Amino acid sequence: MEQILVVPRGALLEVLSPKGVLEAPLDRALALVASHGRYEGRGSVEEDPMLKQPIPYLLLQARGLTFTYRRQKGGGEKRLHDLYSIGVGGHMRRMEEDPAANLEANLERELHEELHMDTPYVKEFIGFLNEDFTPVCQVHLGLVYRVVPEDPAKVSVAEERELKGEWLPAAEVDKRVPDMEVWSQVLWAHVRGAQ
Repeated sequence: MEQILVVPRGALLEVLSPKGVLEAPLDRALALVASHGRYEGRGSVEEDPMLKQPIPYLLLQARGLTFTYRRQKGGGEKRLHDLYSIGVGGHMRRMEEDPAANLEANLERELHEELHMDTPYVKEFIGFLNEDFTPVCQVHLGLVYRVVPEDPAKVSVAEERELKGEWLPAAEVDKRVPDMEVWSQVLWAHVRGAQ
């Protein structure tokens, strides 16, 4: 069984909002992970809201466009099939012992598993995304990064059986909000509010 990083909910209260993106320093969350994080079998924690699973959640934006994709039926998380997303993300495995190095390794792994990135890019930490009212979301905590590729034309989905992606202007992303997964709705509201 896949072993993934979990942190008791009570240890994360300072970076949790009931619903929204909380801008806060990443180093504080990494300290909490170092003190309270552990690895458990994924199957045993997916239904336990007392444990939060930190998820690197990557928002790709460039030249006024946002990378938007739709999850196909071939993807792994059935609860998210057919929904649009503006975030690429996944569970954190133990790839490095140091929490910061482990986050970086998982972030890069997820980015390159889901996408072909044939262009240089920069990334910046935005904040913590939380939503505690839906079953999928209440067991996860998003560590949100904005990824800016130099040439968006050289970014595409790696698994076309699982994802269908495209670059869209904000007005077109707005039209997809009703059919987005909850985290993407929350993140897009934050992004639009900051513009």
